[in-house]
Amino acid sequence: MGEGTAGDQESALVLYAIVASAMGAAWLVTFTYLHRHVELVQDDVPTGFFHEERVRALWGIGAPAIPVLVGLAFPRAALGVVVLTPLFYAATAEGLPASSARSKRRRRSDTSSER
Repeated sequence: MGEGTAGDQESALVLYAIVASAMGAAWLVTFTYLHRHVELVQDDVPTGFFHEERVRALWGIGAPAIPVLVGLAFPRAALGVVVLTPLFYAATAEGLPASSARSKRRRRSDTSSER
């Protein structure tokens, strides 16, 4: 972020936010469709999985605005915030922490009731 004018840096951040939010919106549409059409989902997918993923997708739509807001005041700090975004997705790849525990409990209770 050391090259270009402040306007270039702000434009890059806004473009990043638009693309990242569009990606989150695409996941939201996909997860919503699968949540409503359970016949398309494999049997081993926990109940409520796609509902929980929709929440994660909503975060993915809103989160890119954070580096833009930070970048308006502190352009160099915005780069650090942008780097945190993939870390969020990596940390929540198995679902959000609280919802992941619920899914595991549901999956265990679903399999024990089948026995």
